[in-house]
Amino acid sequence: MSPQRGAPCKDRRPEIFPMKNKQSKRRRKPKTEIPYWIEKQRKINEPAPFTRKWSAEEKESILDYMHGETARDQVKACCYYEYARASETLRKARREYNPADPDNSLLRISRYFTPWILNPQRFCFLQCKNFPNSPWRDLSETERKDLRLLFKCISHWPIITDVRMLDARRIFDDFKQQAEELRAQTKQHARTPEKSKVQTSRCPAIIGDSEIKHVVITIDYRDGVQAKKEQFGEWLASGLNRKLFDKYYKRPKQDPESVDHHKELLKFLAAWRLYKELDFKAAKEWTRQNRRRETERLKLRAFFREKPSNVIEKDRQFFGPLYSDRREWEHAIGKAKDFLAREVEFCQSADMG
Repeated sequence: MSPQRGAPCKDRRPEIFPMKNKQSKRRRKPKTEIPYWIEKQRKINEPAPFTRKWSAEEKESILDYMHGETARDQVKACCYYEYARASETLRKARREYNPADPDNSLLRISRYFTPWILNPQRFCFLQCKNFPNSPWRDLSETERKDLRLLFKCISHWPIITDVRMLDARRIFDDFKQQAEELRAQTKQHARTPEKSKVQTSRCPAIIGDSEIKHVVITIDYRDGVQAKKEQFGEWLASGLNRKLFDKYYKRPKQDPESVDHHKELLKFLAAWRLYKELDFKAAKEWTRQNRRRETERLKLRAFFREKPSNVIEKDRQFFGPLYSDRREWEHAIGKAKDFLAREVEFCQSADMG
């Protein structure tokens, strides 16, 4: 209740109001927000560790690789799959890939990762539901079949490429640019005085500066299969294609594609995993104690390409470790790291994680 006018104020206490601090004339700098793409790049570059107790969690897989018991028709795909699990770059890319949103995932990966990730023989691992958590032997039959199709002796680039892959690699943009350049050349020729001598030739839609080229082919299915085979064969036999085949085609070497080559690489990988987990002495002893036995003869089985430890009356006996000397272990690990960096990551750094 406010006091009446003219009332005495002797019994009222003075009210004290705190003074406001004088504001400084200096303006504070606004906090700079980190651009989205920089923050995204930081998250992508965060480590993608992959720790396993190989001797316990994936014991049977390790023994498969030490004994060379992967099926012949699966060994190449198995080899690349297991080495892909050792690639931190592929693990980071898998972390970014969302199967529920493949289109945007593909765009992110093409923007923030090196181009070799989009190689069909590498990108297929990102599309595998259980990569990198499950070993090859635990994948479903469908998953193993899909991966095996991409690791045949022929080129891993399919003739019919996924449209999303082409879009991510800007192939359609290259076709548009090619059409615009040809249109500009045609207009330039039309302005020349001797335009009647200029002949407009058919320009094939071919894009690519390397051994892999993208070609637009129109098929009229009313002509039948045989007619189209002959037509396509004539085009392949043209002068331009003959020059490209002579330049890029090389007879495949049998050794790098052999079954034994990939089985030995899997043995090197098993040695690398055990050595990283257990160290030299423990890994050596583990391979000695966990060697598989033959069920009928109760005899220890040989590791892949292992020389017998002893021979008694033409009976070869095996009972030693995977490798006896530390230098042999280090040599095997070096071979595994070299294959990972050179063949799987296309000369990138190798890191088991």
